[in-house]
Amino acid sequence: DDSRHVLEAMSMAELLQRLQMVKQAAKDREEQKRLEIVQEKQSKEEELMQRLSTIQRVRAVREQDARDQRRRKLQKEEEDKAMRLKIRQDAQAKLQEEIEKKRRARMEEEEKLQNEMKQIEIKKQFL
Repeated sequence: DDSRHVLEAMSMAELLQRLQMVKQAAKDREEQKRLEIVQEKQSKEEELMQRLSTIQRVRAVREQDARDQRRRKLQKEEEDKAMRLKIRQDAQAKLQEEIEKKRRARMEEEEKLQNEMKQIEIKKQFL
């Protein structure tokens, strides 16, 4: 009942002014809400960009680690291959040396036998 008396007591200009103020307040609230939405979107976008940046850094680190690991593996394989080759070459050289040593010993033995045969032949001639 009091509100009706207030409305009746207000002039048309006051009502229009009050209506304008209510509309302006609604417009201000809507604008504020839009601003909050835009800020929230920007905040989410920044967060996503940061996450993307972090993911890219992690991927780059992992890729570099993988390259380093492949390089170390290849280097170790090359070192192992070189070591096996050296061991094989050393073994071959040692074997060749032993073969040569045995060949020389056999040649010397044959030479001794030939000399002995000559000595025996010479002694036979005098007998």
